[in-house]
Amino acid sequence: MNYAFKKWLSLFIALALVISLVPFTAFVKAEERAPIVITDPLGTEQQPTQVNKPTINISGSAYGVTDLGYTITQYRIDNGRLIEIKHKDGADKPDISGSNFTFNDVQLYEGLNGIKVYGIYQGQTVSDTKYVEYTNLPFITSVLYNDSQDLRQDNRITDDLTYNNNQVMLTGKVYNADSIVAVVNGVEYDGLLMKLQDEFAFTDLPLQLGKNSITIQAENQTKTYPLTLDVYYEPQGVPYILGQIDGQDLLPSMNFSTKPLTVSGDVYNFNDANDQLKVTYNGGSFIITRNDFDSQTTISGSIATNDGQTTNYTLTNEGADSFTLEFDTIKHPDINDLSFTFTLADGTTYQPQTYKLKYLNTSSNYVVSTSGLSDTATIRTLTFYITTSNTVTDLDQFINHVYVDGNGTRQTNAVPVANIDATKAPTYKVTVDLQPGDNFFEVYPAAPESENMEIYTVQYVSTPDVKITNLVNGDRIGGTDGLNIDTMIGEFINIPTTEMDNMTITVENAYGSTVYTNQSALLTIDKTNGTFSFSLTDLGVGANEITIEVTDGAVRTKTKLTLFYFKGDGPFVDITPSVSSRYTLTETDTNIFETDSRYIDLTMNFNNAKELVFYYNGQRAVYIDVQNDKVYPEATGNDIYLKLDLTNNKVVTDRSIRLNDGANTFEIEAISQDGSSKSAKIYVTRSPQPVKLIQPVLPDQKVVNSNFIEVIIEAEAEQVIIDKTEAVAEPISDSEAKQFKADVFLKNGKNKITYTVVRNGNSSKYQFEIYYAATPKEGARYKEVFTGKGKMDVFDKKVLLEFPKNTWLIEKGSSSIVDYKADEYLDFSIVNRKTGQRIIWDGDEYTFEDFNGIWDRYMKYYILPPDNTGYAGQLYWIEANGDLTNVDAGLVPNNQGEITIQFDQSIRDDAQNLLAIYHFDPEKREWVNLGGVVNTKAKTVTAPINEFGYYTVMAKRGSFNDIVKHPWAANYLQTMYSKGLMIPAERNRFGADLLTTRGELATLLVKALDIPIDAGPYDERGRPINPTFKDVSPLLDPDPEFYSYEYIETAARAGIIRGESDGLFNPDGYLTREQAATMIARAANLKITSNAERSKLNLAKMFADGESINLYAAPYIEAVIKAKVMSGSQLGDSIVFNPRSFMSRAEAATISYRLMQKLKKLPK
Repeated sequence: MNYAFKKWLSLFIALALVISLVPFTAFVKAEERAPIVITDPLGTEQQPTQVNKPTINISGSAYGVTDLGYTITQYRIDNGRLIEIKHKDGADKPDISGSNFTFNDVQLYEGLNGIKVYGIYQGQTVSDTKYVEYTNLPFITSVLYNDSQDLRQDNRITDDLTYNNNQVMLTGKVYNADSIVAVVNGVEYDGLLMKLQDEFAFTDLPLQLGKNSITIQAENQTKTYPLTLDVYYEPQGVPYILGQIDGQDLLPSMNFSTKPLTVSGDVYNFNDANDQLKVTYNGGSFIITRNDFDSQTTISGSIATNDGQTTNYTLTNEGADSFTLEFDTIKHPDINDLSFTFTLADGTTYQPQTYKLKYLNTSSNYVVSTSGLSDTATIRTLTFYITTSNTVTDLDQFINHVYVDGNGTRQTNAVPVANIDATKAPTYKVTVDLQPGDNFFEVYPAAPESENMEIYTVQYVSTPDVKITNLVNGDRIGGTDGLNIDTMIGEFINIPTTEMDNMTITVENAYGSTVYTNQSALLTIDKTNGTFSFSLTDLGVGANEITIEVTDGAVRTKTKLTLFYFKGDGPFVDITPSVSSRYTLTETDTNIFETDSRYIDLTMNFNNAKELVFYYNGQRAVYIDVQNDKVYPEATGNDIYLKLDLTNNKVVTDRSIRLNDGANTFEIEAISQDGSSKSAKIYVTRSPQPVKLIQPVLPDQKVVNSNFIEVIIEAEAEQVIIDKTEAVAEPISDSEAKQFKADVFLKNGKNKITYTVVRNGNSSKYQFEIYYAATPKEGARYKEVFTGKGKMDVFDKKVLLEFPKNTWLIEKGSSSIVDYKADEYLDFSIVNRKTGQRIIWDGDEYTFEDFNGIWDRYMKYYILPPDNTGYAGQLYWIEANGDLTNVDAGLVPNNQGEITIQFDQSIRDDAQNLLAIYHFDPEKREWVNLGGVVNTKAKTVTAPINEFGYYTVMAKRGSFNDIVKHPWAANYLQTMYSKGLMIPAERNRFGADLLTTRGELATLLVKALDIPIDAGPYDERGRPINPTFKDVSPLLDPDPEFYSYEYIETAARAGIIRGESDGLFNPDGYLTREQAATMIARAANLKITSNAERSKLNLAKMFADGESINLYAAPYIEAVIKAKVMSGSQLGDSIVFNPRSFMSRAEAATISYRLMQKLKKLPK
């Protein structure tokens, strides 16, 4: 190896070593982190995120960015390029947590949206943009009967609805809809849309027995979504028929294609021999009894129908309850009416099942649909479209036009083939000149045969009219901002050429009124083309009211429009009045207004004026020097203050003007530099405000889910009586009217509410209807007087309260009888489980009720279920003169009662020991486990209740290793934990095998047996007065709280426990089994013998260590053994009781479980 190569190799190795010491990242440019990054949504211009809701949350990260905001831009795509349509800036501030931000409920445009989030970073504006495609298609996700049965999956209604005229209420979920209708058996009904909850309701949809066709159609401004359901109404015990024609289910309105007309089907609940069935066909009818049906295979005869024919019928018994019914004649193209009416042996007659049947031979050509045909027409030339199932073979005989001519002669003319455009057959475009009166179109799709002939009727009302093609009412002409048009152009409609010359045009303006005829050089009439033109050269500066009169020789009509004409040097002025949105202002004629408002505002636009003069009721009120920007009010006896806005050339009222009752006149005069003037005047008549129903807001609140509603009436009145209750009057600022308020209680279903308004000594009655849905779902509310009888059930018995007799409501902390409250209301609500809020009506829509107070606004954090716990039912709020906005439940009962709450029906029976009722403690701001007795059949939990507030059923969803793996007490320990009767010793360990203390068992027994707390009174500092034990106090309660003062004091006063010596209880002392037996027997109130010696002898026979049992404990141990609450254990060949052994927590749980079973507080 030569020296040069060695030197080169040494340098290469050295260089490699140096490079190896340099971090790899030094050779890679660090990726720059963008200041703003949108993480949701992530759609791109080419692949936007698809959404079907009108709002979206925008989330992302921002690093060192201030002044965050966003814009939404609507785009259309043109040849691959984004073309902006419109955009808006977001007004809301984001929620920020660290570097993360979220804009909530951002409103989208329909179609493609560009979402840009921007901010300031190091002095520069930075941004990130994502794309979202919002498809505003309405869609329905449920159609519920009884708020639970989804008719999309279960389409049979078996309830008897005859009490409600077979009318049904349907509810459901719908999204992106502005309106909703239901078509039931061909008849349309309007629905109620509750957009906040995305819900709809139909209150009185009539069903027919048997099969019903229901189409629910959701619409918005651009899209329609129909959902069609076949619903079978088959009430138990009510007779009805299910049938078929041509293999298709019998519907209230349908086509059939076979002759003779044959109905096959089954009859239900037609049982008694004397029950009757009346069959009516085209006006003729026959009656059979059940005895006839059973005893005769075939029943036949004839009936006279309303078309003058005799129809033969045959009813065949096909066995059991099946039949075939045949009629040998049909009406065509008229409808065939068929009905079945049942009358029971006791005289009860049910509503008939009615069917409208149209004959249609589908083997021949028939009309599929028509378009452009309506009942009436005002334009003589009618164009309509007919679509047939196949191509029409004979267009010469396809359509007859039938009408009565001027001589009273009926004319039948075939529509010429030249008037029928068949280029898109089998859809045909038909053009016909109508005749005055009724026009009949006989359509023969199978021509020359008459099979499947249809008749359509159009009444033509020949109304002369004109159409202006280049101007609309209110257009401004001339000046700097007006249209550059000097001629008005129009067309004659329904006017014969002989009458076109009789047109007149009248122009009325500030300079007078002028009438123009066909003799005027300004008016040109083109009879050949049916058009006219009118020169606008004679218009006056300002408003010009143009009236065009035309006639067809019999009727003369007028068309009016107002055009505003401006010149560069002429003055112009106008007046526009306005009132508060809660009042009405109606223009009854040009510049003539009526209002019920006491106050009015004016906006006056002007142009080319050096001064303005304002008049009120003919008296000069304000002078305005426009050139010098000065306003000079003048004395009028009615102070008027105006403000000059030179930037926009207008004058506005600086304070609202008070109107006099009756007539008020306002005028403003504009004067130009050359002295010419122009005036504008309006007349305003003020009448007393009409009676207004402010609440409920109809139809939005036509259906409510509360058994009461606050009715608010606004009226200028002395008194209002609402549903027999005198309403409380509240004044309204700047108004003569008052608001009258009263609560009205509702019954289930329809309620007619009457209110009487007394004004000037005269009474007027009014009425409205409202429906109470009585549906136990979120948002429901129920009020009832607490009468002291002690029992209340609400929300379909999902909540039940029961108190002892003579239970009254009282202020919390009071015990004086003078504080007892009578006839107070209990208010129940089903609230939102995430936030604890009620749904209320805020005057415009349903929304969540706001919380007040500092910590109440954070209820959504406190209201969350405790760790390892989840909701197992709805969340209820109960208050007595309280206020949910401050989480104040108000009054409390003076006696302990019981609350029973229904839990979710889906929860299985074997999960019962995990369920408990929880109450939210507003002072501790935490949930308190009340335990409770589970009824698996009724799906309810019952627990004690001492105060009101939030209540719900929750289920424990977790456990501890030393519970789950316990060899013999796992179920007992889990139950005590789930019911809140025992608490874990540590965060990750329950302490199943720890020893039980005297305090813990005393507490456990009071909780398990639902013994009412009796621990007071307390002094002003919360210290107990005269406690039983010296070593038990709230200040000495342990943490974790295995026991507490109030439970030990309650146990002592109930005679369950006694002290050891010198007034001491020793709550932390371990408990022997014989001591535990003594406490348990007393707590359960077991029968105790007075002969302790005999008890000890008996125990000595049972247990090998019976002699070691203390004499005082023997009767108690014998009692718990007989009650099977405690037992001995195997030791070799013997059974021992171990009286001196300390009791473990697992043993305490097992014994408490057995005791609760014995007392029926747990199922066996």
